[in-house]
Amino acid sequence: MKRANELETPAPKKRAVRKQADDPRKEFTRLKLNGIDFAIGDVAVVKEWRDERCFGTILKIWSVPEGKGQAFLRLRWYYKPADVFPSVPAFIGRDELFDSDHEQDIYVQAVYDKVRVVSFEEYCNRADTEEEVFFTRARYVSVACRVDPAIEDWPTVCVCRAVRSPDDVYLVCERCAGLFHFKCVGVKEEDLDEGWECAACRKR
Repeated sequence: MKRANELETPAPKKRAVRKQADDPRKEFTRLKLNGIDFAIGDVAVVKEWRDERCFGTILKIWSVPEGKGQAFLRLRWYYKPADVFPSVPAFIGRDELFDSDHEQDIYVQAVYDKVRVVSFEEYCNRADTEEEVFFTRARYVSVACRVDPAIEDWPTVCVCRAVRSPDDVYLVCERCAGLFHFKCVGVKEEDLDEGWECAACRKR
């Protein structure tokens, strides 16, 4: 049986641009496309033949004379949970992405937008929940088909020691700031009208 971090090899994304060995490249730090400014480090939204919405960090922007002004990007792909897991675990967030070691060159015409990708902590603590923001808390190593850090090493919460889901509602202990499932500690959300302390803190 495979461990949770030993996964099937996903299908390669995109049809890569073939680099000509003698192509003199002219590199840029920024690009304006359809009224949107893109810069190195931005996360681009890409349309490819099997997926309308792929995501990748821009590593390079360049053009070649032989391309008659054609511009290209080198991206480091983010993998979606469905690209990583045969069956996506319940604790994986709806806006979760996995950074990866998978880099690829694409034509700029495949890019049509950009998004923000933040850390798990920043995502959970953000004030504006209306803005579309994605987060990452692990990296997918495509050459080894594994998640780093392994899921077994992800921080857990509650007495049930479950991996934290950013989409779940938790009861927060006012002393230790620990997170607990209402069901696991026998508390109903509608009955809670004051501060609450976990069993461990009450014993102190």
